[in-house]
Amino acid sequence: MAARSGARSTSSEGDEIDERALQNLVRAAIDYNQAKAKKKASSGSRAKAAKSTDA
Repeated sequence: MAARSGARSTSSEGDEIDERALQNLVRAAIDYNQAKAKKKASSGSRAKAAKSTDA
């Protein structure tokens, strides 16, 4: 059998998992969600300011 590069493990169902790719995917998802939350928080404060000036 040829040597494999990269970290791989086997799931409980027998599927091979590329651990490095999975870790990168999770990190990308975290970055995406944090950027989305930051954008939402900054736009939310502007919406509140607009509502208070309408009254």
